[in-house]
Amino acid sequence: MLTVTAYAHTDLQATPSPSEPTGIEVLPPAETPSIETESTDAPTPTPTSAPTETPTAAPTEPPTETPTEAPTETPKRLVVTYEYQIPEFNPEPMFIDGEPMVPIRTLAECIGFRVQYFEEYNAVVTWLGSEYISFNIGSTSTQAFGQEVTARAPAMEINDTAYVSLISFAEMIGCPYETTDFGPEILIHLGHSAKYDEHYMKEPVNQWGIASRTNYMVWVSLSEYTVRLYQGERYKWELLGAYPCAIGAPWSPTVTGSFEYNYKTRWDYGTYYVGPCLVFYRGYALHSVLLYQNGTEYDGRTGVQISHGCIRLKKDAIDYIANTIPVGTRIYITP
Repeated sequence: MLTVTAYAHTDLQATPSPSEPTGIEVLPPAETPSIETESTDAPTPTPTSAPTETPTAAPTEPPTETPTEAPTETPKRLVVTYEYQIPEFNPEPMFIDGEPMVPIRTLAECIGFRVQYFEEYNAVVTWLGSEYISFNIGSTSTQAFGQEVTARAPAMEINDTAYVSLISFAEMIGCPYETTDFGPEILIHLGHSAKYDEHYMKEPVNQWGIASRTNYMVWVSLSEYTVRLYQGERYKWELLGAYPCAIGAPWSPTVTGSFEYNYKTRWDYGTYYVGPCLVFYRGYALHSVLLYQNGTEYDGRTGVQISHGCIRLKKDAIDYIANTIPVGTRIYITP
């Protein structure tokens, strides 16, 4: 250990000799504490600053995905066929709240119904002869061939077009149906309507398959003393009216068979006349009862065998038939 002793100094003057008192006592300087330093073989460590952490960005929350709307499924197209034919729909059938809905006029007319909208009742009616189905717009309540029926969905009007439940209509008219999913399209195929057959096959002329060159046909049933007028076509004749008639007397019977209306005339007998006369075979014709020249009846009997072979009808009936049927119309006469 190294000891260092410090001495006090004067103001640059010699220190007096002890033998020469001066009256001032000089005391030895106090011992200054020593500073001990310990030497070691180890190198003196050089102080270093504490390492500073490199600041990092505050942790961030994982990014949240922006919510997106669920993809909207493209509605499937509805395709409707009847007896493997596609009606000319305009507008098209469609799904409404999952229910297949169809423009009723196009489909019904394709099958053979007549269609009419009644504004005063806010209802659309499909006719098959005198039978009908009435759909009330905005309601499931339906009148079908005299019965109260609840449809699967209310009838509705879209862009001036009446839509009804396709399945309900098919069931009402007795159409079998099957559904096939083709992905973007769903096909609903309707088979033949049983109600249609039931209606038309009630008419014997449809059972017999009577044809006409025009859209009209006349059937005369001698045993019933009745003339029936039809409109339509083979197997689809629709009765327009039935009228009582007189036929040939036993000694001059009316001919039977299938004939065509050839021409129209009038036969005048002085006091009375018959006409119009729709001649169909030689001198045989459909004509009026006997009329005075002023148009009143001279002999207005029907339901009897009285003529020379012609078929007599009341004036209103023969006038209507003459104004309706064209030349070439089938005149079909049965016993």
